[in-house]
Amino acid sequence: MSRGWEALLSSANLPYPEAFITMNFNRQASKERMVDAAKAFFARLDRRFLGRNYCRRRDSRADMIGVIEKPTTHPHIHWKGICPTGSKLYSETELTAELTTMFKVVVSSGTIDFRRVWDNRQLSSYMSKELFLPERSDRVLFTRDFWPAD
Repeated sequence: MSRGWEALLSSANLPYPEAFITMNFNRQASKERMVDAAKAFFARLDRRFLGRNYCRRRDSRADMIGVIEKPTTHPHIHWKGICPTGSKLYSETELTAELTTMFKVVVSSGTIDFRRVWDNRQLSSYMSKELFLPERSDRVLFTRDFWPAD
């Protein structure tokens, strides 16, 4: 079992996920392009809510696990986890608009769907629906992998 698959399954028992974000690319995108876009988006997200020294505030950054789905037909990434500290002041509608604006800078055709998490187990099950084949295990991403090394 891969690191990503195990992490996704074990995260179903954690109480912390508060956000579910879907990044829709709305055009063809390679896995590498999707990862690069996610990295750029989360850097923008953290900077927007934590300021220019966001790299030093690891405990306040977006901390999420993501799954790439349908990379060849309808490329999108589902993310679940914690948003940056300052984002908690926004309503779901306001945060969706803010995130969409940030994502459009990175992927001009992109859209964002943001939801608060109410049932972590159900969400983990939903996110893992396409990971049953071993060749798909490389589709699990972690925002922590985007952070600079200490």
